[in-house]
Amino acid sequence: MKYVEDIILELSGVNQNGLWIGRKPFELSKFDLKFVDSFAISLIEGKQLTEPQRNVVIKILLRNKSRLSAVYNLDIDSFFSNPPWKNPPRVIDKSKKIYINHDRACVCLKSPYDQTVIDKIKSFGKENPHYLRYQFDSNTKMYIFPLDEKHVKFLATNFDEFEKDSEILEIYEKIKKIESEPEKYIPMICFDGDKYFYKNTHASIPQPSKDELFEVLLEAGKYGISVWDDNIEQMLNQDSFCPMSKRFILHSHLSSPFLVKNDEINNIGLFKKLIDSNDKVLFIINGNHQELPKLISQLKDLNYNADQISVLFRTSNPKFNSVNEFIKEKKINNKVSDNIKFFFVDYAKPITKIILENEINFDIVFLYANEFDYGLISHTTRTFLLNCKNVVSTFDFSMSKIW
Repeated sequence: MKYVEDIILELSGVNQNGLWIGRKPFELSKFDLKFVDSFAISLIEGKQLTEPQRNVVIKILLRNKSRLSAVYNLDIDSFFSNPPWKNPPRVIDKSKKIYINHDRACVCLKSPYDQTVIDKIKSFGKENPHYLRYQFDSNTKMYIFPLDEKHVKFLATNFDEFEKDSEILEIYEKIKKIESEPEKYIPMICFDGDKYFYKNTHASIPQPSKDELFEVLLEAGKYGISVWDDNIEQMLNQDSFCPMSKRFILHSHLSSPFLVKNDEINNIGLFKKLIDSNDKVLFIINGNHQELPKLISQLKDLNYNADQISVLFRTSNPKFNSVNEFIKEKKINNKVSDNIKFFFVDYAKPITKIILENEINFDIVFLYANEFDYGLISHTTRTFLLNCKNVVSTFDFSMSKIW
């Protein structure tokens, strides 16, 4: 018996292993061959045809029934009245489910193609441009989201036609309860008129060690605390609080760079606060320009010493050899050690191995560049920047198309 699957493969010119068989029984039109070749690929990959695909195959064979009969010596009426398929049709899973995958610590949304679902996810992404993160598995038709508060809320409150497992709904109910009484659950920074303190935090997190508001908020950010009480909100809204410092604090919990103008990045007030309040500071600059001497001068004015600085690049361009001479003269070519607070790298060169190998975690990163320079920034530096939290930058590298 000649099975329909075998005929499909032969008309495509291959056997069940996908090997060329030398010649085809007869030639199909280009229109029909496009479908047959596609179906042959599915069969070679071990995927049986769906019922609609089978119907297309039968229509193609009917258009060529005289040649089909001559080549295979078939009883055409019998063949088409009950086509001999080797395997049952493939049934497409049209279920719509949202569930938690504990092995991967993620939330899965499983769905056949549905433009409404796609539009909802895109809309959420536009509303949360610095937050939405997901992967799409084309084989399983599954969207994979991080298992966190924002994504759980989005998935639990949308897609009513989906079957949702009880666990994700339980988590959503807990989130609602916490949001209805934040003062009881959410870690926050408080001020009682005399001192700053953390509330609803784990016992392992020490209480604030600073007494200046900006420094307190920066320190809290290191522990992931980005909520504060009404007293602190009033203090932030006072005219005496630096507007740029407030803008930085409000931005610091986001993953996107904190953007400033070229003449703002050296705002001495914010610059001093940021470097004084952080243990490890990285400067990413153009090694061929005069940015280095300016920054070293600023650090000196703020009473920092040469032995706290390590410049991890040298310029190979003879035109800018004065940069190398400056590094040597100022004795800022120190080896990396616990004593080093300030690190300098050239954005055109790969992030130095010593930083990656020592897994140095920078509390703050300054990027001195502009939109015309981004093509010069090395690939490893781009990747490194996208994984840094607090980046002060003169241009939005995260939105550049080449990143």
